[in-house]
Amino acid sequence: MLLFLEQPVGKNVSIFARNLVPEANFAPHQPSYDFDSERYKANTAIREANETLGEQLGKQSKAFGMMFNQFNWESTTGWEYWSEDFQLMLRHALLVSEAMNLPLNVHASVMDKFIVAAIALGISFDFELAKFEGAIYAEFEYTKRDIDGGSYFTLKDIRVPD
Repeated sequence: MLLFLEQPVGKNVSIFARNLVPEANFAPHQPSYDFDSERYKANTAIREANETLGEQLGKQSKAFGMMFNQFNWESTTGWEYWSEDFQLMLRHALLVSEAMNLPLNVHASVMDKFIVAAIALGISFDFELAKFEGAIYAEFEYTKRDIDGGSYFTLKDIRVPD
């Protein structure tokens, strides 16, 4: 499983968990109740990070009131931020990354916006071109092609102020 921030065509910036281990009887039009699946774990981490960040900010419930699971495909789950607040998106994505113990990969088309957001928040990080080696599950060959083409960066050595 890999974690990504990107902006799909015609959508707002979204957070994706991709290359999920396939689930038996997966149906994209039905909720997944396979509590041991990578999909369930990713969706839970994304929802809980939204609630945690909301609490940290002193909001009633969530940091993002408008955040939807817009992408539910075989071996992929993704949530669209209905926001232009790149600082808040970065904070959320870093919480998800930490909770899932996965590095965060950012698409080149939005990397500059997240660098600016990090600077404003006092967050620093290094980055390198993303690389992937391993099993490729459904639909991931397209993302793998983009990774190989240099379209994604992996954030590393992230330093967040107290």
